[in-house]
Amino acid sequence: MMKKGKVHMCNQHQTRVLSVSHAKAKFEQTTIERRELRPHDVLIDIKFSGICHSDIHSAFDEWAVASSQWCQDMK
Repeated sequence: MMKKGKVHMCNQHQTRVLSVSHAKAKFEQTTIERRELRPHDVLIDIKFSGICHSDIHSAFDEWAVASSQWCQDMK
């Protein structure tokens, strides 16, 4: 059973991320634009996060699918 709680809106439209510009490039800290929350979205207050080892393999093009194609599929 779901409980109803407070509704918080996010006024921040940019967030910091680690990204690569092309296959085998080094990870760099950058910012991305986020869309506004929609009525059925959930806002989560994340305090800490990390990078998944599969992200590293993908960024270094160590898997069959090139990282640039993988990132486009994630958009």
